Amino acid sequence: MPAEAHRPVPEQKSPLIGPLPRNGPWSAVGLDLRSFLVALGVTLLIYLFFGGSVWAHLGRDDFARIVVSYTVIPPVVLLLLWQRGTLSLANGLAAITLIALIKFVLTAGFELILDV
Repeated sequence: MPAEAHRPVPEQKSPLIGPLPRNGPWSAVGLDLRSFLVALGVTLLIYLFFGGSVWAHLGRDDFARIVVSYTVIPPVVLLLLWQRGTLSLANGLAAITLIALIKFVLTAGFELILDV
């Protein structure tokens, strides 16, 4: 047997936190990770801070905050899809739905945590 066959393989250390995934649910709807995070971040920031911070207004009517935060989803998503060159009716509807559903889950969870 050649000596090279018994040479130990150097141990590779993996980082504690790896890179963010390139593909995910955003890929199927024509977005990249950056566009997905921008769209979701804009809508979440509007929800959290429109009319004052949400935690400063606990128990009050959030109708305007909710309406405005969902109303910005279509133009933001369509602009990002257009910018990427992946704008189509199917991608637009799917991406808007995806952002709205994820936003709903995150904000509902946030409200449940704050109301406890």
